[in-house]
Amino acid sequence: MSCLRWTGPARVALAPACMWVLGMVAASRAIAARAPSLHDAVQAAWTLAPDSYALDGQRGEAAARARAARAFFPGAPYATGEYFDDHLIGSNQGYTTYQGELATPLWLPGEGTATERSAQADLLHLSQQGEAMRLELARQVLEQATAGEFAADNRAVAARRVQAARQLQDIVSHAVGTGEAPGIDAEAAQAALGSAQIALSDAEAQLAGAQGSLVALTGSAELPDLTANPAVLAADRTLPGAEQLERDPRVASAHRELEAAEAALRLVRVADRDDPEVGIEGIHEKQFGSPWDNRVGVMLKVPFGSTARNLPRIAAATARLNTAEARLLQQRRLVAIGLQQALARLRAARANRSAAATVARELDGRAVEVVRAWHVGEMPLIEATRAQTAAFDADLAARRASTMLQAAQWQVALAEGVLP
Repeated sequence: MSCLRWTGPARVALAPACMWVLGMVAASRAIAARAPSLHDAVQAAWTLAPDSYALDGQRGEAAARARAARAFFPGAPYATGEYFDDHLIGSNQGYTTYQGELATPLWLPGEGTATERSAQADLLHLSQQGEAMRLELARQVLEQATAGEFAADNRAVAARRVQAARQLQDIVSHAVGTGEAPGIDAEAAQAALGSAQIALSDAEAQLAGAQGSLVALTGSAELPDLTANPAVLAADRTLPGAEQLERDPRVASAHRELEAAEAALRLVRVADRDDPEVGIEGIHEKQFGSPWDNRVGVMLKVPFGSTARNLPRIAAATARLNTAEARLLQQRRLVAIGLQQALARLRAARANRSAAATVARELDGRAVEVVRAWHVGEMPLIEATRAQTAAFDADLAARRASTMLQAAQWQVALAEGVLP
């Protein structure tokens, strides 16, 4: 409600209130100028998110597997040693044998390449999954920021209502003291002030709760500025084409997951048996001067594949592939439906803001006229307080509609896969 439209004694009495309201507006604008953007809030939330640390670890593991696949051998070499004699059990003729082996596993044909490609596919999927996780986190930050804006608007209007009720009570108390108003008006004014103070206490508790949620999510109680990216907010939004849909981080992540599942299945089919092994063996024997006491040989171990080994592994890889295909189809549908819903909310928010602003202006003007009529004795006090309450409620609804429009614009941007 505009303070500057009050006239006569009311304007003089409410001048401090007007100055207080203007000070609150200036303070709120200064705070908004220093407020972090939604991008800053999302970055802070990602820094604190446990999933970001887990994702970093998973990416490190996939990168390590890719590097290991470029090694000369799939596993570490190993050595074995054996010793035999006939002293304790046997002929007790002093016969001894020393035998040693040094061997290493070998890659199956194509196994190293398939292993590296599988690891790289997992790495690409994890990187794209990080973008999808950031998008989901941005949605959570937006929800908390919107709730915080609602709470801040509620508190600001509640504070103005308390100030107006207190000023009204002062006027009524003076009028009752001079005999210009009945005592019942003082009770009504006191009741209006008490109701406004209760509403302010509830609004402050609501704001504290919203700020607490923001602290848990972003580490800061500052409300993000939802108007900090005018290019995103002003852009005209339409339903995406097929190419734009595929570039969405959620769809792209599901597609990368499908590619990783395909690479894992190829690896299972290539590595259809345990790795072969090759090595050298040496034998030293004590056989009373025999010319073949020392011998060297070559060892080659070639395992065979089996149904018992391969069928479960192929079945698991195939199941992963089928799950990835289903998830890709689901993500495409969800993204398209989510954008349609976000666009519908945006259209509704635009219409609501316009209507709410009109209602707020009309009720503000009506409140001014009703209060003026009360001052000249044409209206009872209860009508003036009701008119003020209706004006403050309309002001709050207009503020909420404006915040909802900003949130709806961001919701559309997020539904399109645009990160703040």
